[in-house]
Amino acid sequence: DVPKDLVRAIEFWHRSASLGHIPSQNNLAVAYLKLEKTPEYHRQGIYWLTKAAESGSFQAQNSLAVEYLLGENIKRNPTHGFYWNQLAIGNGSLRAVILSPIFYMFTSRSERRDAVARIER
Repeated sequence: DVPKDLVRAIEFWHRSASLGHIPSQNNLAVAYLKLEKTPEYHRQGIYWLTKAAESGSFQAQNSLAVEYLLGENIKRNPTHGFYWNQLAIGNGSLRAVILSPIFYMFTSRSERRDAVARIER
Protein backbone atom coordinates (compact mmCIF):
# COMPACT_ATOMS: atom_id res chain seq x y z
CA ASP A 1 0.00 0.00 0.00
CA VAL A 2 1.42 3.38 -1.05
CA PRO A 3 1.19 6.03 1.68
CA LYS A 4 -0.61 9.20 0.68
CA ASP A 5 1.53 12.31 0.85
CA LEU A 6 -0.46 15.32 -0.29
CA VAL A 7 2.28 17.77 0.62
CA ARG A 8 4.76 15.99 -1.67
CA ALA A 9 2.15 15.74 -4.42
CA ILE A 10 1.58 19.49 -4.14
CA GLU A 11 5.32 20.10 -4.60
CA PHE A 12 5.32 18.12 -7.87
CA TRP A 13 2.09 19.64 -9.13
CA HIS A 14 3.38 23.13 -8.31
CA ARG A 15 6.48 22.58 -10.44
CA SER A 16 4.54 21.42 -13.50
CA ALA A 17 1.66 23.88 -12.93
CA SER A 18 4.17 26.74 -12.91
CA LEU A 19 5.36 25.53 -16.31
CA GLY A 20 1.81 25.74 -17.68
CA HIS A 21 0.70 22.10 -17.38
CA ILE A 22 -3.08 22.52 -17.20
CA PRO A 23 -4.00 19.20 -15.50
CA SER A 24 -1.42 19.96 -12.81
CA GLN A 25 -2.91 23.42 -12.31
CA ASN A 26 -6.32 21.83 -11.79
CA ASN A 27 -4.96 19.11 -9.47
CA LEU A 28 -3.01 21.68 -7.47
CA ALA A 29 -6.13 23.81 -7.07
CA VAL A 30 -8.18 20.87 -5.83
CA ALA A 31 -5.43 19.88 -3.40
CA TYR A 32 -5.20 23.40 -1.95
CA LEU A 33 -8.98 23.61 -1.59
CA LYS A 34 -9.06 20.25 0.22
CA LEU A 35 -6.27 21.13 2.66
CA GLU A 36 -6.87 22.85 5.95
CA LYS A 37 -9.37 25.62 5.59
CA THR A 38 -7.08 28.65 5.70
CA PRO A 39 -7.41 31.84 3.66
CA GLU A 40 -3.96 31.32 2.08
CA TYR A 41 -4.84 27.82 0.85
CA HIS A 42 -8.14 29.14 -0.48
CA ARG A 43 -6.34 31.94 -2.36
CA GLN A 44 -3.86 29.47 -3.83
CA GLY A 45 -6.62 27.04 -4.77
CA ILE A 46 -8.70 29.69 -6.51
CA TYR A 47 -5.60 31.12 -8.21
CA TRP A 48 -4.66 27.77 -9.76
CA LEU A 49 -8.26 26.89 -10.53
CA THR A 50 -8.63 30.16 -12.41
CA LYS A 51 -5.36 29.58 -14.32
CA ALA A 52 -6.56 26.14 -15.43
CA ALA A 53 -10.05 27.43 -16.28
CA GLU A 54 -8.63 30.31 -18.34
CA SER A 55 -6.47 27.78 -20.19
CA GLY A 56 -9.58 25.84 -21.24
CA SER A 57 -9.87 23.03 -18.69
CA PHE A 58 -13.58 22.30 -18.48
CA GLN A 59 -13.00 20.47 -15.19
CA ALA A 60 -11.57 23.67 -13.73
CA GLN A 61 -14.32 25.74 -15.34
CA ASN A 62 -16.92 23.50 -13.69
CA SER A 63 -15.22 23.74 -10.32
CA LEU A 64 -14.83 27.50 -10.56
CA ALA A 65 -18.50 27.87 -11.55
CA VAL A 66 -19.54 25.97 -8.43
CA GLU A 67 -17.10 27.93 -6.25
CA TYR A 68 -18.66 31.20 -7.42
CA LEU A 69 -22.17 29.87 -6.94
CA LEU A 70 -21.59 28.58 -3.40
CA GLY A 71 -19.18 31.25 -2.21
CA GLU A 72 -17.29 29.01 0.19
CA ASN A 73 -13.70 29.69 -0.94
CA ILE A 74 -14.33 32.86 -2.95
CA LYS A 75 -16.79 35.73 -2.78
CA ARG A 76 -20.16 34.47 -3.97
CA ASN A 77 -20.99 35.71 -7.47
CA PRO A 78 -23.60 33.66 -9.37
CA THR A 79 -23.02 35.73 -12.53
CA HIS A 80 -19.37 34.68 -12.62
CA GLY A 81 -20.54 31.15 -11.87
CA PHE A 82 -22.90 31.27 -14.84
CA TYR A 83 -20.06 32.55 -17.03
CA TRP A 84 -17.75 29.65 -16.12
CA ASN A 85 -20.62 27.16 -16.40
CA GLN A 86 -21.35 28.32 -19.94
CA LEU A 87 -17.67 28.11 -20.93
CA ALA A 88 -17.54 24.55 -19.57
CA ILE A 89 -20.64 23.65 -21.60
CA GLY A 90 -18.96 25.12 -24.68
CA ASN A 91 -15.96 22.91 -23.99
CA GLY A 92 -18.10 19.76 -23.92
CA SER A 93 -18.73 19.23 -20.21
CA LEU A 94 -21.75 17.05 -19.49
CA ARG A 95 -21.49 17.93 -15.79
CA ALA A 96 -21.86 21.61 -16.69
CA VAL A 97 -24.98 20.84 -18.72
CA ILE A 98 -26.44 18.96 -15.74
CA LEU A 99 -25.62 21.84 -13.35
CA SER A 100 -26.83 24.54 -15.75
CA PRO A 101 -30.43 24.79 -14.43
CA ILE A 102 -29.08 25.67 -10.99
CA PHE A 103 -27.26 28.66 -12.45
CA TYR A 104 -30.45 29.76 -14.21
CA MET A 105 -32.24 29.67 -10.86
CA PHE A 106 -29.72 32.00 -9.21
CA THR A 107 -29.07 34.55 -11.94
CA SER A 108 -31.30 37.13 -13.59
CA ARG A 109 -31.79 37.40 -17.33
CA SER A 110 -29.63 40.55 -17.44
CA GLU A 111 -26.83 38.85 -15.45
CA ARG A 112 -26.88 35.92 -17.87
CA ARG A 113 -26.89 38.30 -20.85
CA ASP A 114 -23.81 40.07 -19.40
CA ALA A 115 -22.03 36.75 -18.87
CA VAL A 116 -22.78 35.61 -22.43
CA ALA A 117 -21.55 38.95 -23.81
CA ARG A 118 -18.31 38.43 -21.89
CA ILE A 119 -17.92 34.99 -23.46
CA GLU A 120 -18.53 36.37 -26.96
CA ARG A 121 -15.77 39.00 -26.61
